Amino acid sequence: MTAWGTRYDYLSNEQDIVQLGDRILNQKTGVPASSATSTMKRHVELCVISYGCYANLYPYIKIKVKGNGSYTYSGSGG
Repeated sequence: MTAWGTRYDYLSNEQDIVQLGDRILNQKTGVPASSATSTMKRHVELCVISYGCYANLYPYIKIKVKGNGSYTYSGSGG
C-alpha cells in the first residue's frame, strides 16, 4: 500500500433518536507499507425528546489492508 485515500465514517439507516457525537478515535498506520490499518470510533447517544438520552454507544471499525488488495476488519456496534 502506498497511500491512504479518503477515510470517513457514517451510520446508515439513522433514526431520529440517534445523536452523533464526536469522533473519539481516528488512527491510521504509516504508509508506504506491505499492510496498513485504519481505526475509527465515535460517540453515539440514543435520545428521546420527552425522556432524554438513555444510552451511550461507542461503535468502532478497524480495517487492515494488504498490498495485494485483500483486507480484514473487526468492529462493534456499541
